[in-house]
Parts: sequence; structure tokens; C-alpha cells
Amino acid sequence: MKRNNLVIFGLLLVSLVGCEMSCVDDECFDTDVSTIRGMSTLPLGYYDFGNTAEKDYVPNRVLVKKFQLDQTEVTLGDYNKCIASGKCSKPVSAYDEAGCIYGAGDPRHPVNCVTPVQAFEYCAFVGKRLPTEIEWEYAAKGIVYSEYPWGNKFDGQSACYNNDKTCMVGTHVETLLGMPYQEAKKNWPNVGPLLDLAGNVAEIVDSEYKPSGYKTNTACTGVCALRGGSWLSKVKSELSTTYRDKIGVVEHSPAVGFRCAHEQYPELRIMTTKDDIITIWGIFREINWIETDA
Repeated sequence: MKRNNLVIFGLLLVSLVGCEMSCVDDECFDTDVSTIRGMSTLPLGYYDFGNTAEKDYVPNRVLVKKFQLDQTEVTLGDYNKCIASGKCSKPVSAYDEAGCIYGAGDPRHPVNCVTPVQAFEYCAFVGKRLPTEIEWEYAAKGIVYSEYPWGNKFDGQSACYNNDKTCMVGTHVETLLGMPYQEAKKNWPNVGPLLDLAGNVAEIVDSEYKPSGYKTNTACTGVCALRGGSWLSKVKSELSTTYRDKIGVVEHSPAVGFRCAHEQYPELRIMTTKDDIITIWGIFREINWIETDA
């Protein structure tokens, strides 16, 4: 019995997407999401990874599968619990280095002066992992390619930057996928907000830093990428959704912290042009995976 092209193609897409879809400016994304306490479930979607405004930018479209991301950066209070359990080592303390908060800081502020190794340890302790650079950028600039997590217009009140210390987590603007949260919620009503993707602490991601652009993603083993800028940032460009910095796996900084992700859903590199989704259908027909009724 011959199978219908549309039925099989649809089943293949559902197996990949497994969700309902919503469209914004002709871009379509998953709306079938569930919320984990303290985390936001980012919907499946695709976007152009990297700084598309660069003169020599090469199209680099990626599909990101659904994943969960901490709504806030990991706090000192949270990290102290891991230390008490014996699963995490102590970061550099406030008594040993200016700007570090361990030992003397407000437990509601993001933990800093941790190394990527310590960030890995903590996320494993709570049953999570570090986000990849592709996932982090998707959460920050989303489907609208915003320059800042809240949009394209700079607002110095929306982030903790150019400050004399870190800020309490969750005290700045709520965002989601490159939009103010209240706007994004119209498309994803069941997804919670993200906070401090710009400023407070630059966030460690599980991606090896590549100075000449980032066309692919590999797990961090030597020098990790940092995203988001920090309280020490002096210029607004460091708060942009595509700004990148780096840190060695055993290095620390008062400017650096992290947040965790959940679910083993690695992103898939599938597209280089805007027409590639249409091409998928052609590929299926060319290799005769799908029979057509006579």
C-alpha cells in the first residue's frame, strides 16, 4: 500500500518538533511548552547564530530543540548549598580578592569568582548542565534578532552594569527570546521570564571559545565562551546579545558567574539559507523515502 507524501512528511516533522507552532514575522516556533519551577522552557525554533550585522557574516542558521534555562543566574545562596553537600568546591572569597562575594556577600546575588569547572560541578549537583552558546544566544536574542535581550533600544536601567558590585538577581527587566516578557508572553503564555541575560555576571557556557567567529559549537574543554556582559561592563556593546568573551576552565573573575540548563537536547545545525526548510521536502522526494499514490 502506497503512503501519502504529506502524511509521512508531517509525521517526520512532528517527530522532530513534537509541538504546536506559533508564528512571529513569518518565523514559526513551538508553543507547546511546560514550565519547570525556577526555569523557563524555551520553545523549539531556529535562528541565525552569530552577529548578523558583521560585514563578513556567513549565514549560519541553526535549529534549537526545546530546552529549559534557569530564569536567574545561580545565586551565592544556591551555591553554598552545594558546598555544604561536599559536591562543590569553594570559590575565591571576598577576603582574598576584591569584587568576589563568597564569604561576605548577599546570598541573593549571583555567585561569582567561580571557574567553569566549578560551574560544571554545580549544575551536575542539581541535575542540570551548562547551556551551550547556541542555546544562550537563542534565549537572549530569540526570533527577532534583538540587539539586547529586551529589544533594540538600549536602556541602562534594564541591566546591572557599570556598577560597583553585583546586583540582587531578578531585580531588572524580564525578557524572553529577545523581547520584553509581557510582549513575548502573548505567543508563549506558559513560559516564565528570563532575567539578567545582560549584565550582573557574564555567564559561562559549555562551548569552546573560537575567536574568529562561531560557525559551529563544541563542548568547552580549554577556554569557555562567556556571554552577556557584567556589572563591570563600562560600554553598552558588552550587553548585546552577540557580545562574546572568554575564560579558561580553571580561571575565575569577579565578573563571571553562570546559570544552568536542563534536558539533553543538543542543537542541530540544519540550515544555511532561509529556503532550506522547503528544500527538506525536495530531499525526501529525491531519495524516494515517500511513495506517491497513483
